[in-house]
Amino acid sequence: MCSSDLGESLKRIGVKNIFFIMGGPINDTLTATIKRGIRPIDVRHEQAAAMAAQAYARALNFPGVCFGASGPGAINLTTGLANALIDGVPVVGFDLAGQEDGFPAIDHQDAYDWCHRRFLHKTVHAGEAYGPESIFQAITSLRADRIGHGLLLFSPESIQDPQIDDREGFCRRLANYMAELRTTIEVCITSNLQTTPRLRRPEDHPLRKMLDHRMSVTLCTDNRLVSHTDVCGEIRMAVDHLGVDHRELRNILIHGFKRSFFHGSYAQKDRKSTRLNSSHTVISYAVFCLKKK
Repeated sequence: MCSSDLGESLKRIGVKNIFFIMGGPINDTLTATIKRGIRPIDVRHEQAAAMAAQAYARALNFPGVCFGASGPGAINLTTGLANALIDGVPVVGFDLAGQEDGFPAIDHQDAYDWCHRRFLHKTVHAGEAYGPESIFQAITSLRADRIGHGLLLFSPESIQDPQIDDREGFCRRLANYMAELRTTIEVCITSNLQTTPRLRRPEDHPLRKMLDHRMSVTLCTDNRLVSHTDVCGEIRMAVDHLGVDHRELRNILIHGFKRSFFHGSYAQKDRKSTRLNSSHTVISYAVFCLKKK
């Protein structure tokens, strides 16, 4: 989702205030919300932003919104989010991101078990800088609903675990297992091209293999500011360079909705997805226009 989409979504649901601390990765998002008449309240610390959003939600019986930059900023939000969860204020998900090599996700298993017991959705950054076994660990030990990147899913040469003998078979079975579970992969084409030397052109990205294996994937930006992209740009790249047709694009968008971390009921989310599915003609026309250009 690009900044303007997020700003427009917040406006439509009636958000009037956001609590934040300034950071480079959220500059565009902050600007988009201000342009739509949403008041930014700088509280000088991410923990204070989360606490303020929680208090706002409890006082007004309306979702409180807090922004924080990536890295330590995101970590600082967790205290307020945990407090909100204990008090019954909706929290939609838990994420783990950062360097994979040398910092295995399983180190955070206790935190993910805690989230799992409380029915929180979970996503894990895996398979970008470490091999397919990191993806396997994320979905089996941490029970991730979504995988950030999953870039090395079809790269048996990246496997470092000496106990895995049949590396190609491991990748094949892992892909099939994820397809059956409908574990969604958050594909970030531009970001992967910038950070992964082995990807010399968009056509080298494994998105095409993921789609051919009927996996649940959705297109994401990873970070708009550093990668200088947005969701529309990622869609265009997938259509222009990876042969994504109107049916596949429709499925990609629907997977993004159906596997989103939505605070309401599944029935409510499914109704939104159904409306998107009915837009088949619109999506087909959009793909036609992109290819024509």
